Amino acid sequence: MTVLWVTFGLPYPPDSGVRLRDFHLIREVSRSARILLFCLVPRGGAADPGELRDFCDRIETWEMPAGLPPLLLLARMPAGAWRNFFPEAAARIRELALAERPDVVQIEHSLLAGYLDAVPAETGCRTALSLHNVGFEQYRRMARMDCGILARIGYRLKSWIMRRTELDYIPRFDVCLTVSRAESDLLTRALPQVRPVVIENGVDCAALCPLPPAGAVLLFAGVMDYPPNADAAVFFCRSVLPLIRSQVPDVKLIIAGHSPPPQVRALAREAGVTVTGRVEDMRLYYAQASIAIAPLRAGGGTRLKILESMALGRPVVSTSIGCEGLDVRDGGHLLIADDANRFAQCVTSLLLQPALRHTISAEARRLVEQRYDWPAIGKRLMAAYSLS
Repeated sequence: MTVLWVTFGLPYPPDSGVRLRDFHLIREVSRSARILLFCLVPRGGAADPGELRDFCDRIETWEMPAGLPPLLLLARMPAGAWRNFFPEAAARIRELALAERPDVVQIEHSLLAGYLDAVPAETGCRTALSLHNVGFEQYRRMARMDCGILARIGYRLKSWIMRRTELDYIPRFDVCLTVSRAESDLLTRALPQVRPVVIENGVDCAALCPLPPAGAVLLFAGVMDYPPNADAAVFFCRSVLPLIRSQVPDVKLIIAGHSPPPQVRALAREAGVTVTGRVEDMRLYYAQASIAIAPLRAGGGTRLKILESMALGRPVVSTSIGCEGLDVRDGGHLLIADDANRFAQCVTSLLLQPALRHTISAEARRLVEQRYDWPAIGKRLMAAYSLS
């Protein structure tokens, strides 16, 4: 089998949720198939493919121009697909498909769905659209954040644009892949004729082993220029951390992840709060922390950082949105809290009760080993390619 994989950005190094998912799925599928990787990269975004060379027969990067695609394309495709559709890139994808005759063309993200039209019908290949999140729902939730009226209007507009794009393109693919049952059900309600296949996010259990106990340090890990992560960091510091400090005065917080915006960088001025910026190896910060937090109030998809925390033996406190789509049980695999008071109570309980930390960490590690290890998820993806 040959798979032509089309991604937004080079999925290396695997240092963010998007790159982690693409990198590990490519690695797992390469065990049974040839991988031809075609990456549309923003200007200046190309990098060394590193370990991807071990998994891919061919890797091509195509640098996206600084300007916008031709406006006339808006007459035949929704704006959500138009913004990243360049005829020259489509022509190259078509050339690759005709030359290599892949069995499957997999396109990552609905924002690249327009490249479906570049796949020649005469190749007879199957097409798969992989959604890291459902865009229209993601932006609808982001419009509820405390981000100012103009930003909220912008998110509502993006939600409307992505709804048109996703509902137009998804039925045209042979298979649609989502990261959770919740998002599959959301799409089926909007498109009753579509039955998406759930291919969960995962974690490398072989590489991430449980760490020894640590002190009263909390860790929030994620890409910090993603607005829901920035909102979560500010919310936690302003509304939750003071409540925890009333019970555990010496508690510290690490906010780790690249590209923190000004409002997140400003949090480092508070005593006991560290904002790291880009991190080469997040395990160094997990080793310092005893608890991982995911205080998200918006967003979509599922959080790979929660799975990493579980694999590394760090108990998690999350909002319902933060752990949405994961097959987790409150009080068993993690603690769930949706308001500041409850979130603070959960964190404080874990800080003050080592036995509770141990119990939850052990249950969480068993869960990721049984359900979310990448090799098992890769096999489910291979099976999905043959579905009608």
